[in-house]
Amino acid sequence: MPDNDAITKAVERAVIDAHNRFRPDIPNWIMFTLARHLKAVPETAGMAGDDLEPYVLAYWSACGDLCKSEQWEAIDYFCDLWDGGKIHGASKLKLAINAAETMETPPELADLPDALQTLGKVCYHLAILNKLNGQFYMAQRTAGQIVGGEQRCGTAALRTLVRHGILSPIDSGSSKPPKTALFCYLSPSLPKSAS
Repeated sequence: MPDNDAITKAVERAVIDAHNRFRPDIPNWIMFTLARHLKAVPETAGMAGDDLEPYVLAYWSACGDLCKSEQWEAIDYFCDLWDGGKIHGASKLKLAINAAETMETPPELADLPDALQTLGKVCYHLAILNKLNGQFYMAQRTAGQIVGGEQRCGTAALRTLVRHGILSPIDSGSSKPPKTALFCYLSPSLPKSAS
């Protein structure tokens, strides 16, 4: 967990609260509890949900069997709460989409259809914006919206980018494919600071 004592203490209090006052009748009550505790910490003012992801992951692990959702679902829901109903990574995603609209097509994407080029450019910018060594989360649903289709179109588009060696999925440790997955952008055109 990152080194911010006030936020860390708020996470610890949220874990105790989650265990002592568990409400199975309220969907996603566990993540609501964390969001409530973190909103009370002045240091979190102005932070996006994505910025708090390491704390969310630590909290999710500490809550153990109380969390009925997958790890990515917990992060997704927390970011929805924190960012006021936006989709996971909405602020970074919006920046990436805007940047993708004006950038030249990188060489590794040049031979792909327009929709895949657009998705590839968004992934390129997400890799730059995230501080995870060129890694970023992408939901199948979001990928589908970017290529102009549904979730299954997003799944197929992401698989195509993987097959072309542009993206590499990071193993989630789950036997079934997640709806939101962690990817790494593999291109040599990615700035060195992001990869």
